[in-house]
Formats: sequence, structure tokens, C-alpha cells
Amino acid sequence: MKTTLKIARNELSTMFYSPIAWIVLIIFTLHAGTVFTSLLVSFLERMELGEFFSRSLTKEIFASSYWPENLFKSVTSNLFFYIPLLTMGLISKELSSGSIKLTLSSPVNFRQLVLGKYLAMVIYSLVLILVLVLVMIAGGVAIESLDYKLVISGLLGVFLLVCTYSAIGLYVSSFTSYQIVAAIVTMAIILVLSSIGWLWQEIPVVSEIEFWLALNYQVGEISIGLINSKTVFYFLIIIGVLITFTILKLSNKWKSKSKGKIRLEYALVLVIAFGIGAFSSNPYNIAYYDMTRGKTNTISPELQEVVSKLKEHPLKVTFYANLIDQSMMSSGTPRSKNNNYRYIFGKYTRFLPQLETDYVYYYDTIPAASMEYENKEGLYGEALAKRKARAYDIDFDRVLPPEEIREIVDLNDEENQYLTQITYNGKKAFLRFFDDTPHVPFDLQIGASLKQLVTKVPSVGFLTGHGERNLDQNKTDYGRHTIGKNTNRNSLLNQGFKFEYVSVEENDIPKRIDILVIADVKSPFTKEEEERVAKYITNGGNTLIMAEPTNRDYIKSIVNKLEVDFIPGELTQKNKGMVPSFIVGEIPKEVDKKLLSHSWQYYKTRPINLPGAVGFSYLESGKFKKWPLLLSEKETFLQNLNEDSLAVPTILKESIPLAVGLERNVNTKQQRIMIMGDADFMSNAQYTSSSRYSLNHSFIPLLFKWLSNDEFPPEVGFPAAIDNQFKVSKKGLSWINIVLVWIIPGLLLLVGATLLLIRKSK
Repeated sequence: MKTTLKIARNELSTMFYSPIAWIVLIIFTLHAGTVFTSLLVSFLERMELGEFFSRSLTKEIFASSYWPENLFKSVTSNLFFYIPLLTMGLISKELSSGSIKLTLSSPVNFRQLVLGKYLAMVIYSLVLILVLVLVMIAGGVAIESLDYKLVISGLLGVFLLVCTYSAIGLYVSSFTSYQIVAAIVTMAIILVLSSIGWLWQEIPVVSEIEFWLALNYQVGEISIGLINSKTVFYFLIIIGVLITFTILKLSNKWKSKSKGKIRLEYALVLVIAFGIGAFSSNPYNIAYYDMTRGKTNTISPELQEVVSKLKEHPLKVTFYANLIDQSMMSSGTPRSKNNNYRYIFGKYTRFLPQLETDYVYYYDTIPAASMEYENKEGLYGEALAKRKARAYDIDFDRVLPPEEIREIVDLNDEENQYLTQITYNGKKAFLRFFDDTPHVPFDLQIGASLKQLVTKVPSVGFLTGHGERNLDQNKTDYGRHTIGKNTNRNSLLNQGFKFEYVSVEENDIPKRIDILVIADVKSPFTKEEEERVAKYITNGGNTLIMAEPTNRDYIKSIVNKLEVDFIPGELTQKNKGMVPSFIVGEIPKEVDKKLLSHSWQYYKTRPINLPGAVGFSYLESGKFKKWPLLLSEKETFLQNLNEDSLAVPTILKESIPLAVGLERNVNTKQQRIMIMGDADFMSNAQYTSSSRYSLNHSFIPLLFKWLSNDEFPPEVGFPAAIDNQFKVSKKGLSWINIVLVWIIPGLLLLVGATLLLIRKSK
């Protein structure tokens, strides 16, 4: 051990008495400081412009996967250039000068020589990490409640990556006496290992091996704060193999051994390495530790509770890919399928190690709009599928024709588009891909599909018979927000709800209906029909009532029985570029918690658009607990619909309720009712509306979550981060910039120059 330490000390002395080590250190410091301070300034400017920010600044600046650049990503992407300059002479200079013979004539063996030189690089790596520690300290000065554990995890990732690059450089330097050659080859190997995850993905076995070898994938999770034993073992195995190979390379060069014995030694090392790698990569053997303060690198607590109920039986995920489907080009190709699986279910294998996957290719009819895009050569059916199979390198013998795929699963209602079916204990749920970017489902859709396997799916009944809004795709109807499939990832169908029409013309509302929707009734109910609706509500059925100013009288008696009344007239307000009847609703701060969604914190500062609304009044006392979900802006105007349009409207100085929530306990169940003063807020027209940066598309799922007694959609968000504010102003950031970009690199330059001058004078 003493000999190894002595060799390491001598190597460090040689390293720091040469300009390369100092140049690399100074450039590394300049780069880290510049990137860090520019990110600080960028986020501070956005906050000064009034942007609401609830995410973790620590994660966004140091390790975000949301933004194109972050500190750790920027630093690690340049290490492939720095490290080979330091490792190129570790062994090659000994070979070129012949000093290795002199070294080996002393009581030093190859193991001590290699370990000593590698230890020197490990110590230099710690010096680089020390620079990043200074950046972390600067982050603690600038950011309120910096998440230090997250940054420490990222530092560990950078350290392991530098050590791995050093091991690669050490091994390469043992092959040649030319240092420049060693540096170039090391850079090339690092580049290959950093990009190998994109090559030959259509071959399953090769894809798995490449993913295991890909350095950029392995360091990714650690850099964002999620440490797992598989990744740590990966780096240790790679480092151990390369160091052992270096020892064997030198030993075999200077000692007489048969080729068979040499091959056996290398094979033994690889067998041990692959054995450890296979054991450590087994999903059942992987240990995880989330270093983030809010444990945000894993699925939410509610999703963890859901998946905990899915462990008694096998869970199978089957991808169905239609060759004729246009979405195949981006999501369903053999090259994409493994990355898609890891992206979608990677976080879930931690809790569901028994997860099985299958991939089924088939061809079947698709909508005419998609066919028009695809059919440029007049090809249809099997002929078009064969052309696609050739293009994607798919064995057509494995592709199922329409008659065979229909015996396995009926995908006609899904328009035979690319999707996933999850199966558990005889229950099945679809998980769709979407006509947007990045196409793949997110935790919200994944969680809803998984929860359907263990929880009763809420059944939403839309009342019909009196001209009500329905589930169609017309401008005033609700199809896109409710039953939209591939076209809207945030539709209620994709978040766990199912829909049907109900009528009270002859029968009571079925007991299977969990939420009754009464949307813009346009003709009066008969006495019997109204009694049937009242019976459903009296029995504790959750209900959503939506009224329009011109049609509210048809629903007035039902609303009055709920101790709520309409304010006479239609609301108007001053709207720049919009008609006066376009009302903007604001959610009171005290109501936020009732929505029970951490995801809401990212959007709650935005308005809800109500294109024509009526206000409410209600009694504070009574059978129901009542509260306003939406309030109008102050100084809203009230226009009486029966008056001349030129009449001066009444000015309302205070905000009035635009939506009223009601709650009470019926038997053992909490009944929830929402009365909305507008029926257009969830119309198809509002799906694409960007008026005043509307929140309607996110508000609708939260409204139905409340109406489903918080069952669906599942909560996938996390509480707002506490490190979402700065402690310093721009002036303070300028001082941080001076320290990191000027003072520290300047001091390193001064120390390095002094040591080099002392060395030269001796």
C-alpha cells in the first residue's frame, strides 16, 4: 500500500508540475462558473418579469431534464475532452522513455504501478469535484433553501464519470508510447460509449447490452438525485475491468505467457464482470435512494399505493403497433420501442420488478385522414404493410393480419392506432400514445391506467332528452375534453373516467352512474323527469350542473332545491379584444386545497374562461356546505336580459360567485355537487382557445377529480418546492460571477504559474 501511495504522490507531483493539469483545471473552473452564473441570471430575470415559479431551482439549475442546459449536463458533456489530456501519459510516457523497465527493476509490481497511477487520477478528480463544491456553496448563497443532497448526488455522478474516463484513458495509454495517439483513442472510445445507446436498437439483445454500456444513460439518474445500486455497480465494474485489463496488458508484455493463458485471464475477468453486472441489474436486486428533498425522482405517494396493489399477480404490458399507422414512424419502430419502454415504465420497474412486456406488430385499417398521408403510391392493406416492414427492418412473418389481431384484441374503437394494453389478474386497461410531442404517455395517463386495474372506474352519465350538450365533436359540445383519445392526452377518458348517456324520460338514473352531468338544458323537464333527477341527488349522487344565461330557467327549480339561486341578468366585463360577455373566473386562494392536486400549483395563477356566464347567490346555512369555486373580477357589470341592450347595466363592486360547490354526507358517502354559471367552459371550442392564457384544459380534470371524491385522476404531482426563490438580487449575482469566473480561476492561474516557475528554476 505504501508503494502504491508513493507512486500516486509522484504521479501527482509530475502532473501538477506540468501546465496541462493547471490549464484543464482553470478551463473547467471557468466553464462551470460561467454556466452556473448564466443560469442564475436567466431564472432571476424570469422571476423579475413576474413568472410564477414553483419548481425546485436547485434541480432546474443543477440537473434539470426539462431545460436544454443545466450545470451537470454541461460539465459532463465536456469531460471527454479534458480527461484524455491528463491520462494520455500515465503509462505511455513510461513506455516511450523506457523508464518502465527501471521502475520494474525496483521492488514494484505491475499492480502497484497501475493502482498508484490510477489513484493519482482519482485525487485529481476530487480536485475537480472541489471546484463544483464551491459552485454548490455559491448556489446556497443565491438560492433559498438549496437542496444540498440533490447537488451532492450530482457531484457523485460527475465523480464516478471522471473516474471511469480516467480508467479508460489509463488502459488506452498502456497500448502505445505515443501520448497524442492515446489521447485521441481515449476521446473516441468515450464518444462511442456516450452515444452507443442509439445504435442497432432494433436488435433486442444488442439494445440491452448497449443500454448497459451507455455512459450518458447511467450517469443521468444520479445527476438528478436518484442513486441506485445498479448504476453504482456499473461504474465500479467498468473501472475494475479496465484497471485489471491494464495490469494484465503490462504483465503479459513483460512476462512470458501462453496465448491460451492470456485469453483465459481476460475471459475470467469478463465472466466475473458480467456475472456481477447481471446480478446487480436484476430488478429484484436493485436498491434505490432518492436524494431530493421531496423525493420527486420517483412516482408520487398515491401511485406508489396503487402499484403496491399490483404485486400479487403478473403484470403484463403489450405494445400493439399497426404498421399502417402514421404514428409508427416516431413511436412504434423497433429502434424506438426499447427507449419508449424505459421512458414510460422505467420508474415503475422499481416497484413492479415482475413487469412483463410484449410487442405485437400487425396491420389493419386506419382513419382515412391518416391513409391519405401514407398512401402516396396507391398502396393499401397488406401491400402497404409490407413496404413499411421493409422500411423498419421488421420480419413480415411476425406481422399479424387483420383477422388474427382481431381474435386477440379489438382495437377498432381505438382506430387501430399505436397503443399499449396493460393486463393484470384478468383486468385490462388501454394506455394510449398521442398526436403531440413527445407522443408518449406521462405519469398522469400511466397512473390512471394502472389504477383502473385495482379501483372502480367512475362512470359519468350525460343527461339527454332536452337539447343538452353532449360528447360529440361539435364546437359547443364536449367530445375533446371528455372522450378524446389520441388527440388529447388530458381528456377525462385518458385520466380514468368512462362515459355514457342517460335519460330520465322513462326510467330512473342507473345506480352505476357516479357523476351525473346536466349541461345546458334547453327545454323544460316534465314533473316525472324532474322528480327522477331530484331522486338521484337526494340519494347522494354527485352532480355537475352547467347553465347558460339564456336557458337557466329550465334548471332553476332543481338549483333552488339545492339552496342556490341565479342572479338575474347576464354578467359582462371590460375585455380588451373580447366581447363584454366573455367572463374571466378566478379561483379563490382558500379553495386551492379543495382541488387536492399538487399539479395545480403550477397553473393556479391563470384564469378560467367563461364565454357568457351567470352569477349565483346562496344561503350560508342549510343542508349543504357551500363555497365559491370561481369568482368574477371586481366591478363586473350585470345586464338584464329583458331590458333594452342600450340600457345602463348595474355595476357590481364586489366579486360574485360564478361556480358554487356543495358538500354534505349522505349515509357513509360524501356527496359533491358543482353548479357552474356557464356551459361553454369545457366545450370543444375552448380546447384550442388561448384567450388570456386560459387554464380551462387543466381545470376540467381537477373539477372531475373533486366530483369523483378524489379517486380519478390519481395524484401524480408533488408539493411545491421550497427552494423556488432567490436570496440575492442581480447585484448579488454579479458578485458571485466575479468570484467564480474571475477570482477563483485567477488564483488557480497564480498558484499554477508560481509552481511551474519554481519547477523551472530548479
